[in-house]
Amino acid sequence: MAIDRVVYTNSAVDIKSAVTASVAKRLDTVQNATYTVNVPRENVNTLGAKGTVFRPQLDAADASIEFSLIPAVSGSPDWSPAVANAYITNCLAQDPTTDDAEVQALGLGQVDDALMNSLTCEATVGAMANMTVSFTGAPATGAPPASLTSPGAITSLTLVQSKDVTVADGTFKSACVQSASTAWDVPVVNVLCLGGDPTDPTDIHPFGNPPGTASHTIEGLDTALRHNASTGNTATDYTLTIGAFGFKLAGGFVDSETNSVAVGDVFATFNYVIGGTGDSFTIS
Repeated sequence: MAIDRVVYTNSAVDIKSAVTASVAKRLDTVQNATYTVNVPRENVNTLGAKGTVFRPQLDAADASIEFSLIPAVSGSPDWSPAVANAYITNCLAQDPTTDDAEVQALGLGQVDDALMNSLTCEATVGAMANMTVSFTGAPATGAPPASLTSPGAITSLTLVQSKDVTVADGTFKSACVQSASTAWDVPVVNVLCLGGDPTDPTDIHPFGNPPGTASHTIEGLDTALRHNASTGNTATDYTLTIGAFGFKLAGGFVDSETNSVAVGDVFATFNYVIGGTGDSFTIS
């Protein structure tokens, strides 16, 4: 008996939506992908019998595809700052149906009517930058085949390194950051109406549920930020640039601060988490 298997050289992540002109786009430099489905079922038991007599699905199943990739310095045309920001805008829209996505992890699974619900990006001295993205929607029946029957050509891109990260935008007040990361999250809720079939993807309507959360985490600053301005607790716009992606957190506040110094350290370090809401987060 022949056994087929899915390996990284014949799998990929594809996205098709109005953002990509409704044409499937293959994302570059993807490192991993995970497909998850949670089906809400109800056990119905009866007196005088063992086991379940009926186990119906009463609500829409929740499906997600999460993948991580290495961002490019100039931005990949299929995953650029404009594309990522368009998915953020669509998640927050009153009617996202004009721009929902079909996300495929070849050989693993597919999510229909998908909205981007989270994005993180981090960069650290001594390591490649990494971006993790998650889409949530309705599960498609079956898994798309791992159609890459032979390895593709090597992708030629200039990928983000530590030299391509900028935090000195006038708000961080630092000259020597050791690591920086940003996170954006807006929950996605699958809405099913009475009379709809929870097993039919066409009856499931995903909506973003703002405001959500967003944050910048900066470690290794050589100068302290003020968590309280002299005129009171004042919101500030913070921008973190990682390669081609400029992550702007509007109206951010310092949520936590950890400053430390020790014998043997080169200098004291100042570590901060700056928080805000997901609907005030943009990528340019």
